[in-house]
Amino acid sequence: MGRWATCALLLVLLLPLTAFGQSPSAQDRATARLLAEEADKKVEAGDLKGALELFRRADAIFPAPSLKVAIAGLLVKQQQLIEAHELFLDVARSEPQPGEPAVWASARETARQEAEGLALRIPRIEISLQGLSPKIPRVVTLDGQRIPNESIGVLRPINPGVHLVRAEAEGFLPAEQKIQMAEGEHYKLTLKLYPEPSPSKDPAPSATADTSPPPRPPPKPRPGNEDNGGRSLALIGFTGAGVFLGTGAILGWMVSSRVDDIKKDCTLPGGACPLSRRSDADTAERLAIASNLSFGLAAAGLGFGLYGLLSDSQETSATKSLMLRVGVGLGSVALGGRF
Repeated sequence: MGRWATCALLLVLLLPLTAFGQSPSAQDRATARLLAEEADKKVEAGDLKGALELFRRADAIFPAPSLKVAIAGLLVKQQQLIEAHELFLDVARSEPQPGEPAVWASARETARQEAEGLALRIPRIEISLQGLSPKIPRVVTLDGQRIPNESIGVLRPINPGVHLVRAEAEGFLPAEQKIQMAEGEHYKLTLKLYPEPSPSKDPAPSATADTSPPPRPPPKPRPGNEDNGGRSLALIGFTGAGVFLGTGAILGWMVSSRVDDIKKDCTLPGGACPLSRRSDADTAERLAIASNLSFGLAAAGLGFGLYGLLSDSQETSATKSLMLRVGVGLGSVALGGRF
């Protein structure tokens, strides 16, 4: 095709200038011819990019349908099928010029046939998004180039090869995927976007920030309640004294009842008791000990209660010298103190 395009250009440049209603200078014609010759050499050497650049320069100096067909052919070889197809269509749809050479008409027919065959080779992709409501703005790019939102969800032509599709939306994590498209392939790609995680309420402190907690102010004293330890001790002491006093009284009554009952049977000479009442006597003795112990604990509770009342008073020096002495004996309780 490169050789054919070069020959076509040479034929065009050799025709009289008035045949096309144009008046390029002799220098422009010579430059275009040299560019076409150099482009043809690069095609033979396999340098398609270099040849494409030279053909485009020649066409810019002396536009001709034959040059455009040559350019489109190079684009096909470089897998730029969409660009080649559009150029073929431009040539095929171009209006004939009065007095144009036959090679231009031949170039239009070639372009039409190439466009029809190339349309079946162009891959197509349908990009869809999930996780977004229609009202949320989004940005979808194909190989870094933004595509219109109107083309999302419909088939879109794409060149063969590897491509990167990426979707972004405010408040969502971006989603992207690489795809490999082959000639004539139709592919449906769905990208799902997930909401960004919520930021933590307590951001991490900076390296220079002071993370020590602020000092707590001292507790304010409550009016009339500066020191209630003595009152609590008095309450506990008096309550305990009442409980143990009641227990001692009950046990004492039980001892008295049993002793009276036992004395009725102790009629032996010398006031001795029969052996059958020995277990009852032992039980009465144990109850008497328990009763005395309850009275002793009641006395101790009473002492603690008094100490609590005294410690709660304003005479702190007197309360510090308070001493209690409790004595418990069989059938008796002694309470002494020094103030």
